[in-house]
Amino acid sequence: MSKRQIPLLLLIVILFLLLVPLQAGINRLRVEKNLVETNIFEATTPSDVWGTLLLAGFRGIAVDILWVRAMNLQQEGKFFELVSLYKLILDLQPHFLQVWAYSAWNMAYNISHDCETLQEKWTWIQKGISLLEKGIKRNPKDWRLYFELGWIYFHKCEAEPYYYQQLKKQGKNNLKLAISWFRKTAEKEHYPSYVERMIAHGYEKLAIRAEEEGQLAERDLYEEKALAQWKYNREKFPQDNISRDAYHYWKKKISERKE
Repeated sequence: MSKRQIPLLLLIVILFLLLVPLQAGINRLRVEKNLVETNIFEATTPSDVWGTLLLAGFRGIAVDILWVRAMNLQQEGKFFELVSLYKLILDLQPHFLQVWAYSAWNMAYNISHDCETLQEKWTWIQKGISLLEKGIKRNPKDWRLYFELGWIYFHKCEAEPYYYQQLKKQGKNNLKLAISWFRKTAEKEHYPSYVERMIAHGYEKLAIRAEEEGQLAERDLYEEKALAQWKYNREKFPQDNISRDAYHYWKKKISERKE
């Protein structure tokens, strides 16, 4: 080692020693705010290990840069390119809830919309669903990803008969799955009142479908469940005028049918 390199080496050592207490404080804050990133001993993919070892405390900066790039791609409508970029962001920061939601939406809505065949569209919708399921496993305490998954089953899978028929072949009902995920959403903390409304809307749609299929007994059952949910919402959220009006509507409709 030359004499010229000694001052540089000392500077590196000093900077490292200054970084240690700073990083310790950052780590404590991440734990307190539930923002702990991937632990190397819990990493399940090579990219998890790569992000943990190579970027360490600088992953936040990398994620910020990638997020700006992702927003630009979104504005440019480059949805296929977004898939890889979102995956990279999630490998670096698996607790970035917005990216889980945006990436799943990008697959289930944007990319599927650009596909030509229903089979191709359904493939991308399934990828969006699978991504949200993975995101929920990584972030089990937050209500938002549960709701996003319920919404895809409720809205996207209901938009085209082919989609819910594919689920039916698997012995599944998209609306019952939606209700199930909305209920799981309501088990979390700080969820908004509209989550409970979506449960009621799920039963309403089940009633409509049952009537279209000539299953009148099932229709009546789902209408009663919708009424019960609206009643529950009305009592739990007294200021929710939507739930109040819906409760009176279904109560009147069911009463008139029984007369």
